[in-house]
Amino acid sequence: MDFPKISIITPSLNQGEFVGDCIESVWNQEYPDLEHIIVDGGSTDNTIEIIQKYPQIKLFSEPGTGIYQALNRGISQARGEIIGWINCDDIYERNIFSEIGKYFAEDKDLEVVSGGATIFSEGTEGKSRMVKSLLQSDLIKLSFKNITLGISIVNAKFFRKILYQRIGLFNPQYQISADREFLLRLALAGVKEKLAGKIFYHYRSHLKSLTISNTGKFPERASQENLDISERYLVKNDLPAEAVKYLRRWHSRETFNLAIKKLKGNNLRGAMKYAARGLRKNYQWPLIAAFESLSITKNKIFRQFERKR
Repeated sequence: MDFPKISIITPSLNQGEFVGDCIESVWNQEYPDLEHIIVDGGSTDNTIEIIQKYPQIKLFSEPGTGIYQALNRGISQARGEIIGWINCDDIYERNIFSEIGKYFAEDKDLEVVSGGATIFSEGTEGKSRMVKSLLQSDLIKLSFKNITLGISIVNAKFFRKILYQRIGLFNPQYQISADREFLLRLALAGVKEKLAGKIFYHYRSHLKSLTISNTGKFPERASQENLDISERYLVKNDLPAEAVKYLRRWHSRETFNLAIKKLKGNNLRGAMKYAARGLRKNYQWPLIAAFESLSITKNKIFRQFERKR
């Protein structure tokens, strides 16, 4: 079988304690045609030193580059027909690239292959513990529901490079949610997707991780970006009904999150502003807000439980 070349893009910044594991998970795949591009944003720890131990890696140093700018740079340099992305603190499942390459080789019209992921944390004595597995079809497929309200699991997706010519690269104005905006464009374009039903990668949960972070300014910034994206698309007149449905729910959730944030900061005017913004897009906003309140409470309980285990 003529396997297509796979290019893996990794943005990096001060993750020296993890980047070696990521690199090993790529090069232990035993895939016949592979390249790994790492775009570093100006690491000041030992990240570069570790990367340079692997001469087969194409390293680009771009100080000050954000995650999505780094991904755009890597994609533009990639020579592979298939593109995958992984953060330098995560790892791929063993020997999964052959499965992915086979799917694309057997179906030339296939544009996206989606797999599952696990979330793991490292406990005492270096032992890892799986926190959650995301493998069910309804969780991993490229659906409007998953893109807006779910976990995007974008690192468990592989794309034909030609898609970027048709859909475009990441929009760097979104520093946190550019992956969701990109996936939204894919879903609206009706790309052909294959659900692999297998774990593709493992997400490492740790204190420096941004994706699951619930501290500092990250949650508010993420909500604001999500809100901006949903409003940007909801003004379009040609959206499928399903897209409108979930974009409105997404909009309601994020206006609620931001309203609650303002209330906690004793900013009543700010809270009322977001409430009004939510009502303009969905007259059922108070009901959606109540539902989201219950969901947020459940998520907090889950995170507290996981921290104590």
